[in-house]
Amino acid sequence: MGTNAKSVRVAVHMADMVEEAKGSPRFVGFATRLAGEVQGAGALKMRRGDHVMEYTLLTGFSYLNMVQRSLDTLTAAMASPSFVSDMVAALAADGKVDEGTGAAITATDVIDACTGTVRGRKGLLTAYSETLAGTNESTSEHVYDVLSVDGSDVAGCKVYTGAGNAADPKAPVPGTVYLAGVVIASKCVEKSVNGDKLPTKSGAVAVTKSFIERTLDLPASRYRTFRLLPGEAVSLKCGATSFHAAEGGSVKPGVVSIEALVA
Repeated sequence: MGTNAKSVRVAVHMADMVEEAKGSPRFVGFATRLAGEVQGAGALKMRRGDHVMEYTLLTGFSYLNMVQRSLDTLTAAMASPSFVSDMVAALAADGKVDEGTGAAITATDVIDACTGTVRGRKGLLTAYSETLAGTNESTSEHVYDVLSVDGSDVAGCKVYTGAGNAADPKAPVPGTVYLAGVVIASKCVEKSVNGDKLPTKSGAVAVTKSFIERTLDLPASRYRTFRLLPGEAVSLKCGATSFHAAEGGSVKPGVVSIEALVA
């Protein structure tokens, strides 16, 4: 058995699941512990947010098709002459402000959230366009390779090839398998002993981008990557079994069109 993954067991299991799902939507259900984040200082310095979560993903589709769909949806919305003013009003009605300064979100913030090019204020449309052109330098794709098993690529899976960080036990480990897809449903099954991550304060453009993503239900905003460690990915399921299990949980509204994503 030849694979570029560290765990042959995880690699073979994922390859078998994708093979089983051929010709149908690839819904994958699994449970895993999140990495969380070390926060705080002194006696309060601890890892928070490392919950055990159950997820259902739609995977195995074309990532670029998903980005294109997000770009098209945003472009169509921006074509409205009242798009900017409508967004400013909706943000204010929802109580959204610059979390760092408390200032109201302005038309300039909305415009930058869509088409900004300055570092720290790069817009969604800018990022989507760069991704489609292969020039988006803010991604981490350069430290991943597609998961390969016996010379065949496994759709929706990739392997970490970066240097890692031996000082951090939760840091990525070379050879670790990652599963990527759009989150369809999620549920916390075990809370971190130290609770949720401490809240961070986002600037006006970041707040606005999140609001636009949620309001327009842009599929790229629900694209996530999860590591699959032996012993942690405890309930990998595939196909209809996974999707129907998700229906009893917190299925995301406006589930993205399968036809628009599957390669």
